[in-house]
Amino acid sequence: RSPRAAIDVGDGHLKVSAAHLSLHQDPLTIDAVAADRPIGFTIDDIRATYGLDFGRWTASPSLSYQAWRFDGTSLHGQPLPQSYRDRDILQAGMELRYSLGPQRSAIAVLRGTDTHYINGAIGQPTQDSEDVTALVGLDYDDNGIWHWRVLVGGELRHYQSSAHGSHAAPIAEADVIWNPSGMTTVSAMLARTIEDAAQEGVAGFDYTRARLVVDHEYLRNVLLQARA
Repeated sequence: RSPRAAIDVGDGHLKVSAAHLSLHQDPLTIDAVAADRPIGFTIDDIRATYGLDFGRWTASPSLSYQAWRFDGTSLHGQPLPQSYRDRDILQAGMELRYSLGPQRSAIAVLRGTDTHYINGAIGQPTQDSEDVTALVGLDYDDNGIWHWRVLVGGELRHYQSSAHGSHAAPIAEADVIWNPSGMTTVSAMLARTIEDAAQEGVAGFDYTRARLVVDHEYLRNVLLQARA
């Protein structure tokens, strides 16, 4: 469930949302822990964004909190606790947007993230970290036929334990939507980020992922979808 609210506060626009997600990690996915069965976990997510307009400029400070909690599992019938992966993530950010024309903007994003593992693995260095991300790019809409948002930049993650050191990497966020007709939509996503590792004693890793989805309205009540 994800309730949302949007209200005008003073000269700005406040958006608030909350979500509770019940998910699972398949043992065959990237960075998964070897286990006899999928690992269940939950995410509680609360976030707020406040948008302020200054002519062509829009400033949007944001604040979010996530609580990740993992269920235990087993390997070859032996218990395999996963509580060492439980963590709280607090993130503050600022997005600056400059209008270049109708539905076309230049964007700069700065985010700071603090990650705290509440049940560290015994005998392993803590994975607690502070993270800074900076991105610049464009958000462009071509009369509803093409819409793309591309951001590139860098991320620096500093781990509190000297055993991990710091991790820096170039990152990117790209989303493209193409509507070749009123019945078909093609969506593409490409992202590169630093992610927290699932393995005990391992710090973060660079994660690049891509997705392509084609939606087609074959009939009014028959929708077809293909994805990769």
